[in-house]
Amino acid sequence: MFTALRHRDYRLYWIGAVISFIGSWTQSVSYQWLVYEITGSKLWLGIVGFAGSLPLFALTLFGGALADRINKRKALIVTQSFFVIFAFILGLLVQKGIVAKDYAPAKYIVTLIAVLQGIVLSLDQPLRQMMPATLVPKEDLVNAVMLNSSAFNGARIIGPMIAGYLIAHVGMASCFYVNSASFLAVILALALMHKETPAAVTEKKSLIEDTLEGLRYITNHNQIRKLMLAVGISALFVMPYATLMPVFAKDVLKVGVKGNAALLTSVGIGALAGTLTLAGAAKREGRGRMLVLASAIGGILMISFAGSRNFLLSRLLLTGLGFAIVSFNQTANSLIQLASDDRFRGRVVSGYAFIFLGLAPFANLQAGGLAEALGAPTTVAIWGVIFFATSIFLITQKDMMVIKPPTDEIETEIEITTQQNQRLS
Repeated sequence: MFTALRHRDYRLYWIGAVISFIGSWTQSVSYQWLVYEITGSKLWLGIVGFAGSLPLFALTLFGGALADRINKRKALIVTQSFFVIFAFILGLLVQKGIVAKDYAPAKYIVTLIAVLQGIVLSLDQPLRQMMPATLVPKEDLVNAVMLNSSAFNGARIIGPMIAGYLIAHVGMASCFYVNSASFLAVILALALMHKETPAAVTEKKSLIEDTLEGLRYITNHNQIRKLMLAVGISALFVMPYATLMPVFAKDVLKVGVKGNAALLTSVGIGALAGTLTLAGAAKREGRGRMLVLASAIGGILMISFAGSRNFLLSRLLLTGLGFAIVSFNQTANSLIQLASDDRFRGRVVSGYAFIFLGLAPFANLQAGGLAEALGAPTTVAIWGVIFFATSIFLITQKDMMVIKPPTDEIETEIEITTQQNQRLS
């Protein structure tokens, strides 16, 4: 079930990631609550999310092309060091009362920090997505991707619980200090690795040429192109529900900051169960069908959550929704990596990150705008209908039911098509 953990360097990386993800989720919960508390605005929740994600939209594709050119381990140490600094500064500003409800510029300060984090994240994300493929052999890659997701979603349970306790008993600033310290675990793990993660050997081209070549590869690969479309739907109309969680906790269910943490913990429990289930599923043949099932069930659960006014029922629905969403997103992620050629992997995963994270600014903005105009429950219900409709689209795509690693013949055909399109352009 955990075959990827047999490899020492991946095991070190995974342990560091678990600790770092716990810190990140601790900050994420407190950050959203902080924004909503100092602004009192659903729209500003969307605006800050938009600002923080905008660099991902603008820079992630270039970040992937750059990631193919550099030593991944050393570059990750640099990006993680920046995150240590950002989280510490934010904690200090909250502790000193500079970022507070009574200080008018506070919302602009948290927005600026979100932008700076987004700029670094545009390189960090492709690097993180690539690391499993550089640390484990091909036969353990799907398992490694799922274990990465299980680390993220396990932290999704623990992080909100820590945040809820710290906010209530220690203070908001402590959440940011915890996150700052957690990044040191990844830096230590990267420093202890034996395996080098050098730049890929490629023709000497400009960064723009490499980026365009990666885009052509993605658009000419039929299965990867459709998987990216599915990921885009999830990014725009499924993932933004978490942005509105403080609204459900405070205004709809009226359970406050501890209730907000409990709702997110419920999502994390379901998400962890989903990733562990996927990690233990050795067969690839049924993964295409998993996308169909996850989007159908997830859509129904989103609609049900939007209509719930009972705290316990909402937590149960969110547990199921966490399972469905992570099953959908991580199945798509693992299949994209499985279908990708090693020479294009950095640019392919940056394409995934560009869609999954780069579309987040628009997703957050429409989340805040729709919730302000229609209300959070109606907004989430609309997204649930779209998620369910995705399953109908996928079930009509027969080539999506079985996805295998690339063969030389397939890659040659894709390269020829890419070169022809390059000449035509």
